[in-house]
Amino acid sequence: MTSFKQWLEIYEDENSPAGDFARDVIVDEDFPIIQTKEFVEKYLIKNNASDRTMDIFYKVWDEFENRS
Repeated sequence: MTSFKQWLEIYEDENSPAGDFARDVIVDEDFPIIQTKEFVEKYLIKNNASDRTMDIFYKVWDEFENRS
């Protein structure tokens, strides 16, 4: 099963908010291994993610959950 962090690699080269988010997550060595939406959400909030970052997270997480 592909992790959320691995899945984000599809956005890595994209010049978009999702691409920015993906690049930040990919280089974050402390990004959670336990990758439930709630766990990642708490991690982002604990690390003072902006409202914009949270909006991007919710958008890409929904895409991650609904992937085929």
